[in-house]
Amino acid sequence: MAREAPVLHVNLAVLTEKQLENVITEHCSFFGAVKDVTIYWSPNCPLARPFAMVSMETRGGTERLAAAFGERRIGRSVIVLLQHAADNWAQMNQQLLPAQDGSAALDRPGSQR
Repeated sequence: MAREAPVLHVNLAVLTEKQLENVITEHCSFFGAVKDVTIYWSPNCPLARPFAMVSMETRGGTERLAAAFGERRIGRSVIVLLQHAADNWAQMNQQLLPAQDGSAALDRPGSQR
């Protein structure tokens, strides 16, 4: 059975585009310094899959982010799939972190492994 690519859960219903950008930057900064975030999402087109193109400052940061989010890249940017999560608390307090075995796991920022 194929493993689904990890997604970043965000509250698409209430956050502004700038707030979404800040949330995505915060989550992705675990993997390195974030250079740029561009969000592709159309609230008027529910069948379109929302995603963000995230550019990192370093190649290592790009590689770590890509590994965590399913190796989807275009040039030097990583495609981070977004999924609506109504629970804003969960969205702000969880992020995708690499587990010790290299797989992805959800943890709270600042938690110890």
